[in-house]
Amino acid sequence: MSKKLKIRAFIRPAVYDDVFDKKNIDLFKKDQQVFYKEKDNSIRGPYRIAEPGYFPADAYTNLLALLKAERIYVVDGNRYLESIMVSLPLVQPLLTDLLVCNHTNGLTEHTVFYIIKSEKVSGPFVVTPNTQLFDVSKFIDAKQLFVLDKISNLKEIETITTAEAV
Repeated sequence: MSKKLKIRAFIRPAVYDDVFDKKNIDLFKKDQQVFYKEKDNSIRGPYRIAEPGYFPADAYTNLLALLKAERIYVVDGNRYLESIMVSLPLVQPLLTDLLVCNHTNGLTEHTVFYIIKSEKVSGPFVVTPNTQLFDVSKFIDAKQLFVLDKISNLKEIETITTAEAV
């Protein structure tokens, strides 16, 4: 059985670059992990933007409206004025949980993960095209890598309402 735990983490409203490909503005970022703020202000997720390629104009418009209304959130290691601190459920994955089933057997891009060693949490990190399978597998074998757990309601701990002096 995979170990599960919860950590305090920040999520913030997503911006355009969080969900759309910078090189092609008509493409969603495939497999981007996002949270959705319901009409009752509960936050559920993570969900993946799973459809690659071009979308009909209405889907594009709807996603833009959700971004503008701050209904889509992403995990962020930084604390911003718009951030919400949540109790984020994590789980230890198997290596196969992170693999893309295609000809390269690479890692699923945009997967958010944390490294936890001796009760010290590092992250969030995100799988990119440059993330090496060997490096990730070392942390999985050492039972130090954790990913976002299955879809659930997030428990809000604190809403950031004032800016901190730097």
